[in-house]
Amino acid sequence: MAERDTASMILNSALMVNEEKRKSTRIPLCAKVKMLMDDRIIEGELVNLSLNGAFVTSAAAIGTEGTVIISIFDADTTRIISDVKARVIRVTGNGVGLQFE
Repeated sequence: MAERDTASMILNSALMVNEEKRKSTRIPLCAKVKMLMDDRIIEGELVNLSLNGAFVTSAAAIGTEGTVIISIFDADTTRIISDVKARVIRVTGNGVGLQFE
């Protein structure tokens, strides 16, 4: 139940603080993530989160097309607080922009 409360707080904050021209405000958030892409598991760090997507850094190379299942982990434990299907929409030097489906 606590993980749902945490996720709800984050998403509600994004709705209330929307000052950017984006559909949803990005909220800085540091968390460990694992992304399942095809048959690969890619570990990374969540940098920010919005209602529509996320930005994740990773040492592993990620292609410019495709979908991933992103698992976001609780900071204090190894519990997954969210599993979300997302599409890779932008690739930078060390990270990817993801749009939730």
